[in-house]
Amino acid sequence: MSVLAQERSDSSRHVNVLFLPLHSIQWASSRYRVYYYAERLKSYGISPRILHPNASTLTAKVVYLARIIMSLFWADVVVIQKKIFRRPLAWLIQCLHGLTIFDFDDAIYVYDDVQKRLPDVLRASHHVIVGNAHLERYARQYSSYVTRIPSPVDCERFSPQPTKRSTADVVTIGWIGQGGNQMYLDQLEPVFARLFQLKGNSVRLNVISNKTFQLRDCQITVSNTPWSIETEVEALREVDIGIMPLSSDEMSKGRCAFKALQYMSLGIATVVSPVGMNQEIIQHGVNGLLADSEAQWVNALLQVIDNPHFRHQLGVAARKTVVQRYSYEATVPQLAELLKRAGASMREVHTSQAECRRQDAAAVTERYGGRSV
Repeated sequence: MSVLAQERSDSSRHVNVLFLPLHSIQWASSRYRVYYYAERLKSYGISPRILHPNASTLTAKVVYLARIIMSLFWADVVVIQKKIFRRPLAWLIQCLHGLTIFDFDDAIYVYDDVQKRLPDVLRASHHVIVGNAHLERYARQYSSYVTRIPSPVDCERFSPQPTKRSTADVVTIGWIGQGGNQMYLDQLEPVFARLFQLKGNSVRLNVISNKTFQLRDCQITVSNTPWSIETEVEALREVDIGIMPLSSDEMSKGRCAFKALQYMSLGIATVVSPVGMNQEIIQHGVNGLLADSEAQWVNALLQVIDNPHFRHQLGVAARKTVVQRYSYEATVPQLAELLKRAGASMREVHTSQAECRRQDAAAVTERYGGRSV
C-alpha cells in the first residue's frame, strides 16, 4: 500500500474513544466537554463511549472499575476529563492503554489533593486539552503537547428568542450558576444597593441556581429560579443583562467564562469582571462590558439599563462572537482532528510492535532453519 493510500485509510478509519468524565451530565463541565460532544463526533468517524461515574455503593464502584478495564481493550484513545484517579487505577490505565488525553477547564491545581498529583498526570498523558490560555500556561510546565479548546455552547439550543415579559418596564439583571459560587454575587451587594437608589423597582435581579440567593442589606427585588437542564434556556431568555462577577484569584483566572458565553449566545448584553478568560471573549463596548471596581460596575450596568438600543447592539455582537469561536460548530472539528491523530499514533505503535514481532520470528526461523527451539 502506498503512503498516500495508507494516509487515506487512516483518515477514514473509525477511532474508538473512551471518555471518563468527572461527573454525570448534571454537571456543566462534564456535560459540555464530554456528553454533548458524543453525537457530534460520530459524523467525523469517531465512536465515543462514555462511562458514567457511579460511586453510590461498593457494588457500583466495582462495576465501574470492571467497565473501565473492559473498555480499555476496545478504545484507541482514552480521554480523562478532570478526574484524578487513585494511583493504582491510574497505573492500571497507563499499563493497559498508554495513550491517554487529559482534559481540564478549571484551576483544579489549587486544591491540595490535586496539586500534588496533577503534574505527574500531565507528564504521563499523551496529550493535554485545556479550556483557556491561563490553564494552557500552567499545563505547558509539564507537557509539550497541549491544545486549547474552549468549553463550547450549543448555539442552536441557546438561541435568542423574544419572550413576553411580565412587566415590560422592568429591566432584569440575571446570574446563573451553582450555589457554591454565589459568593461572587455577594461582592456586588453595594452595586445593587446603588442601582436601587437610582432606579428603584425598575430593576430587579434574577438568580438561576440550585440554591436560594438573598441579599442582606439591599432592597432591590431578587427572584430565584430553580435551575434545571430542561428549563435553563427559557429562564435565561427572561434576562435583559447577564452578569459574571469574579475575584482576581487563581481559581477565577482558571474559569472558562461559561456563564458569559451562555448569556452571549442568547444575545443578552453581558457585563463581566476583567479576570481570566473574560478578557479574551469580551471586547469592551463592542460585544459586552468589563467592570472591575464598584463604580465601574454601577456605570456599566446603568449604560445597558438606560439604553435599550445599546443593549441590543451588544447582544447581537455577543451572539456573533460565540457562534464564530465558542460554539460546537467551531470546536468539534478541532477535537475530532486531535482524536483522529491520536488514534493514528496508537495504530502506528501497534503496527511497529507487530513488525518487531514479525522480524523477531523471521530471525528465529532463519537462525534455526525452522527447527523447534
